[in-house]
Amino acid sequence: MRADQQLGIFPLRGFCLLALLALAQDNRLTRAQIAAQLWDNDGTAANLRNLRQLLLRMHRASPAFDTLVGVDAGTVWLTDQRDRIDLCRFLSLAAEREPSVTEVLQLYRGDLLQGVPSIAW
Repeated sequence: MRADQQLGIFPLRGFCLLALLALAQDNRLTRAQIAAQLWDNDGTAANLRNLRQLLLRMHRASPAFDTLVGVDAGTVWLTDQRDRIDLCRFLSLAAEREPSVTEVLQLYRGDLLQGVPSIAW
């Protein structure tokens, strides 16, 4: 593996982004919607730059990123592999007519984004 291909640390805001997508209708949001949620800056251009950098850091940190998240010029979405994300799986189970209580309890590990500083959320 080349030095520029080494896996990095998955960014905290990356978890926030995945949660936003998991909770969004159709698991899809525009880049502008995500940027407005994750950064308080008044400048939309700066927020969109921050989002671009976040997506790049997430891609570098996780080999699974490209199979979980789709990205184009205006939109970010979760792919059909979204059930690999515990929140998505939890929500899918909770929506079932007769969910597996055992599986739901195994997935539940605390409050949403517990341990992620509020600055990132």
